[in-house]
Amino acid sequence: MAWIESHQELANHPKTGRLAHYLGIGKPQAVGHLHFLWWYALSYAEDGDLSDLSDLIAYGASWDGDEEVFVAALIKSGFLDEDYQLHDWMDYAGKLVERREQDRERKRRSRVLHKSGLAKRIKERDQGLCRYCGIEVNWRDKRGGRGGVYEHVVPFPEGDESYDNIVVSCKRCNVQKGNRTPEEAGMALLLPGTKSGSMRNQTGTKSDLQPAPQSFANPTQPNPTGPNPTQPEEGDKSPRKRDELWEVFIQIHGEPASKSERGKFNKIVAQLREAQVTPVEYPSLVAAYVSKYGGSQPAAATVANRVGEMRNYAAKGPMQAPDADRLRQDREWAAVLEAHEQEALP
Repeated sequence: MAWIESHQELANHPKTGRLAHYLGIGKPQAVGHLHFLWWYALSYAEDGDLSDLSDLIAYGASWDGDEEVFVAALIKSGFLDEDYQLHDWMDYAGKLVERREQDRERKRRSRVLHKSGLAKRIKERDQGLCRYCGIEVNWRDKRGGRGGVYEHVVPFPEGDESYDNIVVSCKRCNVQKGNRTPEEAGMALLLPGTKSGSMRNQTGTKSDLQPAPQSFANPTQPNPTGPNPTQPEEGDKSPRKRDELWEVFIQIHGEPASKSERGKFNKIVAQLREAQVTPVEYPSLVAAYVSKYGGSQPAAATVANRVGEMRNYAAKGPMQAPDADRLRQDREWAAVLEAHEQEALP
């Protein structure tokens, strides 16, 4: 499914008004023709270069009038450059083009992985257990966070397609790690065959288990791989409250690059909190979005705007008893995590 960003400012933008004026049509018609043209480009010229399709521009935009008049109006109003390149195309379609390229590369690597027999060797080595949290993955689960995937420890393109660089991972840990190394994501790579206990055991009630990654371990304990979020940073005398949902959110989407982006992220996390999304549930919702729409991972606000849809999608289809038990354990773990958060706050 192809899509393109459509901003509400387009309706009243001076360029849109000029295009409508030059063509002698209303602005709603102008907006419609622009979208038809952009959709046509997504299918036949995803780089936005229409030079090889110059005689089909009017056709692609569903314009029934004079073709030369239409093209001249696009150029004069600023929507089309004189070399038939859609103006600022990558600002509108860049994310889609990048996602398509990533998806093609992912499929290529998957074909190589299975044809070479490497996938079978990796699955046997890791015994079907996630190398980051130790749960037994479900290879038939295409929606939930416990579905199995092959994960690159050192991400592409720096990482290779070798036996040592590819491990079994659950989708939840795969999304949480993102396009980072385990060290960058604050996650531990477990030894092959390391199996976690029940979700209750992961909270630390038993001591005979391998430690889970910090994001899913006891939140009252400091993170040995990074600063403790409950403590103020050096030079900051104000107390700092732990926000587990915020931490999971930025692990997936990255640190905000500016104050304005931080403000945007804060609003998104607040929206997730209003929808009662827990830190444990959020990676599963992101994984559900990736499973449904493809690509790598969605934009920061996408899942927050589709919480209900992603929950419904993840819950679709018949589930075997073990999967139902794991969902129940997820809910129990979320309750335990929230209780620990309250204890950790001053």
